[in-house]
Amino acid sequence: MRNFLYIIAFVLLLTGCVKEHFSFYSVEERLTGNIWIVKTYVNNDNDFTDDTEFFTYEFKDDGTFRLTSNDTGLTRESTWEFIDERKYIKIGNDIYSLDFISNRLISLGYGNVTIYLVPQGE
Repeated sequence: MRNFLYIIAFVLLLTGCVKEHFSFYSVEERLTGNIWIVKTYVNNDNDFTDDTEFFTYEFKDDGTFRLTSNDTGLTRESTWEFIDERKYIKIGNDIYSLDFISNRLISLGYGNVTIYLVPQGE
């Protein structure tokens, strides 16, 4: 009986300590570790969803940002930084809510639009 109680306590301890989106990588490492492609975006005003791979986003360790058009190859460079304890990310003059980030998905909010990024090549 005592062993059973230890097992229950151990399981409760483990489940109580698990974070929902646990990762060994920091938020910065997840962001800068890939070149990201816009997979889809949702306009919540119009209930509009579009699958697109027109742009790639590259966040570099030194705080520079590169947006590349996959259609034309034109690039635009700017800067990026986290704001308000990593709840937001500022890219150039635009501020996006950082809704979710993992090694395989980033969700950014901008007004009523949600942008989903995945690593290029996946």
